[in-house]
Amino acid sequence: MMTPSWSRSLGEVLDRQTVSVELTSKKGTKYSTDVLKSYDVIAIGSPTAKKDINGKITGYDYEVYDQVKDLGGFKVNAPNLLDVKGMKRVRFENVRGGALNGRTSGWFKADRVVFLK
Repeated sequence: MMTPSWSRSLGEVLDRQTVSVELTSKKGTKYSTDVLKSYDVIAIGSPTAKKDINGKITGYDYEVYDQVKDLGGFKVNAPNLLDVKGMKRVRFENVRGGALNGRTSGWFKADRVVFLK
């Protein structure tokens, strides 16, 4: 038996079409999730490095603004660093995300980020 879920999907949150893909976790477990294959937005300011408990950089948080849907005030994490100064158009690839427990905000993570021309 399934229980009702009141969480919105990634597609509903970002108002974009998503696709279901199968991924493998760091522990080797396979799982299915919804992703945006590409997400074109404006990166604002310099990205912030995220570090693990040992101080190793694990990725970079980019503050973004989605001018098409007028969404902002959130960050997308990507493993690579782009030298963003001011505002630059970027594309995040394979974006996934979800709700954070006990908060109204969520998390977003991409496989890669590149500059748009």
